[in-house]
Amino acid sequence: RMKFALTADPANTSSLDVLTANSGDWHSKATLFTALLRSLAIPARVRVVRTSAFHMFGILNCEGAPIDHAFTEVLLGG
Repeated sequence: RMKFALTADPANTSSLDVLTANSGDWHSKATLFTALLRSLAIPARVRVVRTSAFHMFGILNCEGAPIDHAFTEVLLGG
């Protein structure tokens, strides 16, 4: 089970860094998951969307400001 922890510099955190630390935030975990899928020749990419802070209630205190959230997008059957 990988712990949730904010990553200081998610844009420069490699998937190996996330795996070694056994923790990460949504961006770094998406980076790791994307790398794992690609290693299996499954087309995937990290997608970033702006979302309401309501979705992060209890995880982050964003004071209502919208935040960027990353997830892995996978191409199936292509």
